[in-house]
Amino acid sequence: MEDNIIGHNKIREYLDRCITTASLSHAYFFVGPRHVGKSTVARWFIERLNVSECIIAHTDDNSDDTQGASVEEIRDALSRMNHSTFDGKPRIIFLTNVESMNAQAGNALLKALEEPPIGTLFILCASHESRVLPTLLSRSNVLRFSLVPTSEISKKLADGSHNNREEIITLCAGRPGRALRMMNDAEYYLRIKKEQEFFRECERHPLWYRMLHAQALAQSDFLESGELYLHTQVVQILRSENRDALSSERCAYMIEFAARFSALFNVSALQSSRNFADRLFIS
Repeated sequence: MEDNIIGHNKIREYLDRCITTASLSHAYFFVGPRHVGKSTVARWFIERLNVSECIIAHTDDNSDDTQGASVEEIRDALSRMNHSTFDGKPRIIFLTNVESMNAQAGNALLKALEEPPIGTLFILCASHESRVLPTLLSRSNVLRFSLVPTSEISKKLADGSHNNREEIITLCAGRPGRALRMMNDAEYYLRIKKEQEFFRECERHPLWYRMLHAQALAQSDFLESGELYLHTQVVQILRSENRDALSSERCAYMIEFAARFSALFNVSALQSSRNFADRLFIS
């Protein structure tokens, strides 16, 4: 499992100390961008703990499923823990996409964190900390995952045989899970390229083009692809030695786009991808 982890050395060192010094918290909350490696580190941590039982109540953050666990899933996991025999080893409840849980599920999880079953340790993951109930964070040991430096991703993928390896490392924007998937899934790689090209074309085309082509992207694609495009383009602008008028114009466009995107990113529900595009591209 350790061989699959790219970056996050300080977090792993901290978790190792928690194990060796027997100072485990009852709940760890991993927060950070999607595809950055939270679930991979969580599974490594679970493996190191030598647990007696682990209930994975929902999908991991490297999949395309961004739904959170239901209240029924949480109650079922808690019931199984309450009825199982505690043998002195940690028992784990692993939940991902916690920010996407509804209020009922969130309240059930909060109650469990306040009165956890004996010997049970919670490992929680969320990609958008601002959407998580503050009380869930306050009752957990929060570990914040950052984007992984390009140099670390490049080193890990040095033996890759993909013809577009360097482009993939750039497109992943500091998210190792995204890079690995593009290396192994040609269809996914081409989809990411198409999405990024759409946002790039938006800089050069009028509103009608943006609106027409934006409707072809799913809402979730808009959110993630827009964020990644901003990341890669701002890095490119900052690294460029060209300070001409065109560069200044691009910077102005990116600032405006980022402001609108930020305002929309935390909206809990959007009617459709078209509605999202309307609100993103029209003042």
